[in-house]
Amino acid sequence: MPPAASAPARPDTPAESLRRRADFDALARQGRARRHRLFTVRVRRNGQGRVRYGFAVSRRVGGAVVRNRVRRRLRALVRALPPCDGFDVLVAAHPAITEASFDDVQQALSATVAGALERLDGQA
Repeated sequence: MPPAASAPARPDTPAESLRRRADFDALARQGRARRHRLFTVRVRRNGQGRVRYGFAVSRRVGGAVVRNRVRRRLRALVRALPPCDGFDVLVAAHPAITEASFDDVQQALSATVAGALERLDGQA
């Protein structure tokens, strides 16, 4: 049996994801927020030359199965976003996201992340 080919690096590997509580707290204190009816996007510069994403999906969104589905959707959509190196991005889902189509979430996420990054650049 031939050895398995190694998979290319994905943006949601631990090195590219927000995992530590301190990272989420720093975003809450220093980040700039942009709200949409489906989610809130919070961004801040990280000084690392790479983008890191984090997701917050509370119990208000639904049960464990629903929350995990929302996280999987968001991770898939984040992979398709244009690169924005040097930023931490937190996407906090709202309950309305469960009723939205994949395309609606995709359009809203790309527009909201772009708007949040523009707002951050305008503040610099």
